[in-house]
Amino acid sequence: MIKIEKEVLSKWPLHDAEVIYLLTESGENGRVTVRLRLEINPYESLEPFTKLGITSSIIDIVFVDCNRVIWDVCGNTSNRDVLMDWDIKDNSAMYDELKKRGVPLAEAARYAHCHFEFNNGSILDILCSELSIEDSKIGKKE
Repeated sequence: MIKIEKEVLSKWPLHDAEVIYLLTESGENGRVTVRLRLEINPYESLEPFTKLGITSSIIDIVFVDCNRVIWDVCGNTSNRDVLMDWDIKDNSAMYDELKKRGVPLAEAARYAHCHFEFNNGSILDILCSELSIEDSKIGKKE
């Protein structure tokens, strides 16, 4: 896994990337990790990914130490969800919720609110402390 800064995510060429899956894992320590597997649109440049050593058009964005995950998915559609818009939100209701739960401001500040909107109406919001990217290695010959 390659750790990335939250600001980098908003600059990646993810428009029209197809969602392959969203996987939520809960570790023995109670920490939640979310893996979003996307297939990058063939019309988008892979250059930002190849600079990181990623050679596949199928990538995993890994959200580590998630405090909150909200996945409002529209099912029974005629195709896969396609990413239309994504952003890192600095001030949001998710941060307000942390404050209401008594999370100290310094701890709340370490989280990034990653917001994704998809063509079929699905919305994904993740509050995580760390972001990584991984090459899915699907279809690669070793």
